[in-house]
Amino acid sequence: MRGGPISIIQQIKLMRKHLLSLCYLVILLSELFLNTSIMNAESRKPKDVNAISLAKRDEFEPQQVEILDAAVVHLQKANEPIGDYYAEVDKTPKDGMTIIHLWHKSAFDSSETIVMGNPGGKSRDLFYDSKKGEIVKSLFWQ
Repeated sequence: MRGGPISIIQQIKLMRKHLLSLCYLVILLSELFLNTSIMNAESRKPKDVNAISLAKRDEFEPQQVEILDAAVVHLQKANEPIGDYYAEVDKTPKDGMTIIHLWHKSAFDSSETIVMGNPGGKSRDLFYDSKKGEIVKSLFWQ
């Protein structure tokens, strides 16, 4: 070995450096290939993600109100306060299914400096079936 054996502390420091590099690489790759990003929560606002408070349904397009009413019913069944959520409705339904992206207010909480994924564990996508007129599936964000 060049320079002799390295101490355990030096090995740990080297492993930590490599682990941090690997983390940065994973973040970069996810941003490039998965179209995700790590955002500074202090700068993220509902308008940045085209989301409107569910409590202000009159600000949505008229054709989206029926879809949002179904989302409200879904949240009420789960005992979730409507005022805690912001919604963005997909403009292009597929096979009669419209996706409602629900952002929980915790996604905009500035107490975290860097947030990735679903910080409060309550943000989700709801799937509205136009034939049934109801939410048929709910998937929490990862």
